[in-house]
Amino acid sequence: LMCLLTGQALDTLGVIDSGSRIAGATLMALLVAAISILLGVLRVGGIVNFISHTVLSAFCTAAGITIGTSQIQHVLGVKLQRSKYW
Repeated sequence: LMCLLTGQALDTLGVIDSGSRIAGATLMALLVAAISILLGVLRVGGIVNFISHTVLSAFCTAAGITIGTSQIQHVLGVKLQRSKYW
């Protein structure tokens, strides 16, 4: 799921060159790591206790469907045009 979101963010920014995409993905990963460390130090993870099991389950299901549908073209051997939105 994170790969798809990273690719979509780079597409939105108009990053096309392979080297620039790698650099952009690396920068985004470092920013996410810094934010995650900051949130861990501030002990913000306790908020998850207030999110219902149904919401977490729906999020995991949606992530699985998104990953599954993005890989179906490789399983079936079909070439699809890449588009900005789905």
